[in-house]
Amino acid sequence: DGYKMWYAGDDGTNPYAVGLATSPDGLTWTKHGGNPVLSPENDWEANGIGGTSVISDSGLYKMWYTGVDSNWVYQIGYATSPDGITWTRYGSNPVLTAGSSRSWDDEDVSYPTVLKVGSVYHMWYTGYDGMTARIGHATSTDGITWVKDSANPVLDVGPAGGWDWLQVYGPQVVKVGSEYKLWYGGYTLPTASQPGYATSTDGSNWTRQAMLLPEGPGGSYDSRSADYPAVLVDGGGYKIWYSGL
Repeated sequence: DGYKMWYAGDDGTNPYAVGLATSPDGLTWTKHGGNPVLSPENDWEANGIGGTSVISDSGLYKMWYTGVDSNWVYQIGYATSPDGITWTRYGSNPVLTAGSSRSWDDEDVSYPTVLKVGSVYHMWYTGYDGMTARIGHATSTDGITWVKDSANPVLDVGPAGGWDWLQVYGPQVVKVGSEYKLWYGGYTLPTASQPGYATSTDGSNWTRQAMLLPEGPGGSYDSRSADYPAVLVDGGGYKIWYSGL
């Protein structure tokens, strides 16, 4: 009967927290009067939380979210809710942490997107080694204990000089029939952050397609970046919401 959006916001004084907004059409949004619905509570998320992925599963909303600690290390936690408003954190968060030393994600993991396919949860996430952001994949039978894909990173940066040749980040995945579709942000020079997409039959091996949504013209709200896409397949077509700066 409508749309729900969980988003990150801050007031310039307190750390980022997660709010909820609802809409009858995906265009006109009403922020929940009790926002934020999830605020930092623990050391591993002390400097803010955001970068959420929410699914409805077995009568519960399940959220995977990014927490940032006092050393600016990004990790991924898990929470559940009966209504999308009152959230209960998993007691042993975070559920996904950075990789081993000198690995491709040895500094940060963040911005998850999660799908449940059959009885298996699939997560795609941004991994960072201090220089380059890339996209990884992990699987789980319960949404809590995750096994990182041996093929990681499953999406590396693009060819030199291309629209995504410096960083790829902020994945969003949907499954249409037998095909996975991935939207993500790409970074290039001269400075531009824009979303594109890739396709896969197994969630691990991706074929890069194209950049989709350029930054806006000078003076527009998205003239400096148009990225962090969120996509739904709805009414026979695709709808995308994204961050503009």
